[in-house]
Amino acid sequence: MIDEGSAARHGAIDPSDAEFVEKLAAFLTKRGVLDELAMHRAQRAQRQSGERFDLVLTRLGLVSEADLAGLLADFLGLPLVDASQLPEVPLLADRLQLQFLMSNRIIPIAERGDTLVLAVADPFKPDPVAAVGYLLGRPVEHCIMPAGEIERALERLYGRRAAIAVDAGPATTEACQRG
Repeated sequence: MIDEGSAARHGAIDPSDAEFVEKLAAFLTKRGVLDELAMHRAQRAQRQSGERFDLVLTRLGLVSEADLAGLLADFLGLPLVDASQLPEVPLLADRLQLQFLMSNRIIPIAERGDTLVLAVADPFKPDPVAAVGYLLGRPVEHCIMPAGEIERALERLYGRRAAIAVDAGPATTEACQRG
């Protein structure tokens, strides 16, 4: 784990920054996810496209979306959640608009005291998390979940307003806590 967790929780990481790209590439190489050739290919594609390195990895098919979510969780020191940690009913559906949740790929997964726990697909986008906290007037913590899982969960939880059904277990107060 790299000491990026606190910065990630506060949105202070620029995933396009060359130093960050180098650290993430080294982390992925050390983990055996990328070999030297794949790492250089991805870095070259990132520089040429101007796209974020993490997004280039999935676009090139070097890392799956689900694997990248787990790797970023480890790298950033953020918890990774899965479908078993989702609520059975939508949380705060009367306060949070489905379109906002879908477009930002975030989903409320638990309430722990006064704190709302959100699963996010993109840990580098702090604005949606901050907006939810501001709207609700309460603290918000976030975890990482693959975008596809969030999309399926939103569709399952919001029924007709979304399309695909997925089976998921109940949310617990342990959601997003470190073990």
